Formats: sequence, C-alpha cells, structure tokens
Amino acid sequence: MNKTIPMIIIALVIIIGGYLFFSGGDQTPAPALEPQPTSSVVTPSPVTQATTSVQTQEVEEDEIVEEPITEPVESTPQVALPTITTRDASNITESEATLNGNYDTGGDNTVSVWFEYGLTQTFDSQTLHVNKTDSGLMSVILSDLQDNTTYYFRATGENTKGTSSGTIQSFRTQPKPAPQPQTRSFQIDANDAGYTATPSPLTVSAGDTVQLTFTVLSQGTYFAGLQFRGSLFDTGAISPGSSKTIEFTAESDVSFTAYWPNSGVRKWSATIRIE
Repeated sequence: MNKTIPMIIIALVIIIGGYLFFSGGDQTPAPALEPQPTSSVVTPSPVTQATTSVQTQEVEEDEIVEEPITEPVESTPQVALPTITTRDASNITESEATLNGNYDTGGDNTVSVWFEYGLTQTFDSQTLHVNKTDSGLMSVILSDLQDNTTYYFRATGENTKGTSSGTIQSFRTQPKPAPQPQTRSFQIDANDAGYTATPSPLTVSAGDTVQLTFTVLSQGTYFAGLQFRGSLFDTGAISPGSSKTIEFTAESDVSFTAYWPNSGVRKWSATIRIE
C-alpha cells in the first residue's frame, strides 16, 4: 500500500509534464473541436493564388499612377517677307500725281514702306520711309513733276525678314493746258525814221488776236504819209496826223514794212514775235 501511492504520484507527474511540453506551456485546456461540415468550395491551388495576387498588385499599381500634366507651349509667330502690291497712280496733273499701294507686315511687329520712282525703271528717287504696325494702304503725293512725261514707280517694304517690292507701274503727267487766246493791243507811233511801240516789245502768244493802231506823226513824215504792209494786212496810205487800226490772229511771227504810199519807197520794217 505504501509503495503504490508513490508510484501513482510519479505517473501523474510524468503525464502532466508531457501535456505541458506538447501544449507550449498553455495550461488552458484547448476547446474540443467540433466536426466541420463538408463544403463544395474548392480551395485554390498555390499557382492560382499566386496569379491572383499578381493581378491584384497590378490593379493597385494602376490606381496610383498619375498621368503627366502637359503645359501648353506658346509658339513664336513666324515672320515672313512683307507682301507689297503696287496700285495705279491717281490724281495725275501736269506737275503732280498720287502713288498708291498695299502692304502687310509679314507677321512682324513693324514694317517700313516707301515708293521708288523715276524717269526710268532704275528708280533714281525714293519717298520717305514710313514705319507701319499693321497692314493697310500706302499713298504718297509727288509734286514738281515734269509735264507730259512718263514716270515709273513701285511700292517697297522692309521688315526684320528682308525687303520685297511690288510690280513696276507707270503714269504720264498731263501736258500743260494750251493758253487761252487773248486780244493784244499795241499803239504804233511812226514817221519816216522809224516807230515807237506801246507796250514794247511786240510779242504775243500763238492764237492771240492782235490789234495794231498805226498813228503817222506829222513831224518827220513825207507829206503823203506812210503805208504799212505785211503778210496778213495792208493799211493803205495813212496821212500825217491820222491813225488806223487793223486786227488779225497771230499763229506765227508777223513782219510788216513802212512805205511811202506813192513811190513805194521802203522806210523801215518791224516784226511781231510769238513768245
């Protein structure tokens, strides 16, 4: 009896120590496992699980990727040569004309425009250069031109890209208007020795109507008086102290001569000049 009790105690110690060893030292008794019902869910194989994990990772990475923001870039305007057009001249007189043209800046901030002109197409003259900031019309008035003369001209422009010109144009100034015919009157005081004309000299314009009043002076004149003959008139005999007026149209120089009426002796000559 006494030997049996110690043996029982030793056996209990061994059983309790083994239980503690295999349970990791947890002295709380594990709950009894309940039987699990049979499930039709198939547990994915390790390969399937790895594939699913990779796909999930790709989705997560796509979600955090940010698209780069593209800032708008301001383009620099392209500058080209200015476009220049020469237009017809206008307001043409015998001494003036207006030159006309069109221009654009070629996309530049400013363009300098002017006209070249002259009696030949080499253009020996220029107008002032004028700076413009936008496209439009250009006009310049030329003065002190020669009448009835052909001039050549063209419009020209320059920007930072370079210089360009329009086509060459021409115009002809008007001829001077023909002078209007006038009536020119002269007083001729004459004797055998010669004459005095008032006004003097005896000059007229072509086409003028000429009135000559001849007065024969008593002093220094033959008793029969004087006779005045020319290509356009014949006064007949004019007695000393008497006068006579004749009229004609002068187209060219007109000469006349004083004679003694009865003998036809030539005394002197004079000429009315066309100026």
